[in-house]
Amino acid sequence: MKKTRTRRSARMWQELISEQSRSGETNESFCAKRKIPLRSFEAARRKEIARSFFEVRTAAEVPSRTWESEVEFPNGVILRMSGTRC
Repeated sequence: MKKTRTRRSARMWQELISEQSRSGETNESFCAKRKIPLRSFEAARRKEIARSFFEVRTAAEVPSRTWESEVEFPNGVILRMSGTRC
């Protein structure tokens, strides 16, 4: 019997990764129950972690000796920094 290959979108992988995380199951058990190749699941998880690590946005340069920066992490935490240029 020929194996068929299931293509999953990034959104589908995100949902599966979230479901696995909430389930408390190991990757192996979760994938086996759903007939998902473990290597594919783990590759998608690595890509998702790399893609959603954090996003940095910079404001236009202002001719000033002071600076401010803000980083918003995926979990909602916002890191605000400010200082003075030397």
